[in-house]
Parts: sequence; structure tokens; C-alpha cells
Amino acid sequence: MTVEADGGADGAEDVCLPGEQAVPGAFHVRGEAVVRFGFRECRSWRRDDLATGAVVVAKRAVYDPQRATEPFRANGSHADELAIVVNEPELFANSGTAGNLKEAVQVLMDRDDAAVVVVRSGIGGGTVHLRDGQDFVIPAYRSEKVFRIGVGDVFTALFALHWAEREASPEDAAALASLAASEYSSTRSLPVDPSLDGRSLPILETDRGLGDVYLAAGTMGTGQRWLVEECRQALSNLGVTVFSPFLHLPLGKEGRADYMIEAMKASAAVLVLADDGGSATEFEAGVAATLNKPMVVLTAPDRAPSFRWDKCKVVDDLSSAIMNAAWEALS
Repeated sequence: MTVEADGGADGAEDVCLPGEQAVPGAFHVRGEAVVRFGFRECRSWRRDDLATGAVVVAKRAVYDPQRATEPFRANGSHADELAIVVNEPELFANSGTAGNLKEAVQVLMDRDDAAVVVVRSGIGGGTVHLRDGQDFVIPAYRSEKVFRIGVGDVFTALFALHWAEREASPEDAAALASLAASEYSSTRSLPVDPSLDGRSLPILETDRGLGDVYLAAGTMGTGQRWLVEECRQALSNLGVTVFSPFLHLPLGKEGRADYMIEAMKASAAVLVLADDGGSATEFEAGVAATLNKPMVVLTAPDRAPSFRWDKCKVVDDLSSAIMNAAWEALS
């Protein structure tokens, strides 16, 4: 990959753009294959009605806007072929639409003249959309441990490597990027080996529906109640419906065993927050084991739970607990 860059200092010659398109003060990059992120340092802003930011000229460019909403070409950037990589919230924020994924994808394609739009979808892998109307599902891979910081960046970088530089098909590039992102999430290690050699992460069957997750937890103090709310919100963001006796049973009935048992029967999986070691939480875990429910138990790194059954997965960090509970809810 050949790249020329110019920081745009006063008096410096613009190596990327024709004079009439040059944006003074912008960061300019020319290359065969270029990735443009919506970094805070290069976040687009407007001066004299001229959009600035990272100006890219490439044969193939990959644009990951992140929190930015400026169209790729608004500042004079150009690509012979453009791929846009977004997660679902970014897709709707950039398209100005809500709810209809296909409509939002089409808006981005038309607005930026994109050849490919890749949509990452939480636990479900995602989808690849081509200008000719073809759609492909991106496989999702399950890892034992989950580290979320930087996963999206790794996906974008590996997609760019395979599609923009190695000229793989968009669907193959996205599948390889998904596997690499899962590997990084599990190991927290960079650089990520871009090949498939030695990888055997299980593929999630994301065409199945998401069931409910029963959230068993102590609620005696502010910290425990905050954790319950955080788990509920995180699971909800992944599309999972959560039942918590603390949050959903009427006041005075949150400790009723008959209510809890019926709710657990209707759930696909159980997430146990076992930091308190309370008898009520252990009772809920015991009910889950009796009902043969898949169970994820979050505990402190230095404290093993007093219970453990065949379908009980013990983890010691919140991200792994949330993602594993959501994966178990696939039914």
C-alpha cells in the first residue's frame, strides 16, 4: 500500500488534491487503499462554509465515520470505490432515518456514491450490502472472554486489508474481519493475525431469535442496584429483553418465589450477579439449574461462586458476562 500524506501546514504543497479542491489546514492522504476514521483529532468542522477534516484520495477507501455524520465526499475526498463501515446506531445517525435498515443503507449509498455498506450488528455479526442489491450475512463468532474497546476499529482495519488492499470480495473480507475482531476481543492482543490459520472460534447461529434473560442479583445497596440497571441497559442495547425481580415485580412482591420461578421458566437464559453471595441469589441460581437453564455467573476475580452446574459459565468481568448472557439467549 502506497500512501502520501500532508499535514496541511501553511505553505506546504498539497500532494493529494487538485488546487481547486485543496482544503487549507486539513490532513491530506493519497493512496491505493486508505482507511478514514472519524477520529476526534480529525473530526470534521466547517470554516467559511468549507468542510474540513481528513481529506482522502484513493483507489479504494474505507470510511468508518464513528460519531461523525459528515458524508465522505463533503470535504473533497474521493475514492474510485468506497466502502462505508458502521454499526447500527451510526447507520441511522448518518442516514437521518430510523428503524428501517435497508432504507438507511440506501441513503448512505446514494449520498456518498458507495459501492459497499457494511453494518455491524452487536451480537448478530452484521450484513454486507452491495450497490447491485446483493446482501450478505456476516458470521458472528463467540469467544470465551470479551473485551469491547477497539473491536470496531479492528474490524474496520481488517476489512480494509482484505477488501481494499488484497481485493477480496466484500462478503469474504467482512467474514475475515469478523473473525479477527472476535479473536482480538478474546485475547486483547495486537496485531491481529489476518489469516484464519489456527482459528476455531464457534460461529453463532444468529438467525435464531433472541429470548429473554432473567437477571438474578442482590439489590441491598446502591452499588448492587446500579449494577442491575447497567446490565439491563447493556442487554437491552443488544436487543435482549431482560426480566429482573427488582425492576419488574410490584413493590412488596419482588421476593416472591412463585413469581420468580414463573419468570425464569419463560426466560431463555439466566445472568447471575454473584458478588453478594446472598441466599436469594443462590436460590435463583439453584432454580435455574433445576430448570436446566443456561446460566452465566459474574463473580469477582478472586472469589469463586459457591455453586456451579453443568450449564453454568463463570466469568469475572462485566463485558464477558453481558455478551455471554446474550449469546445464551439465542434460541
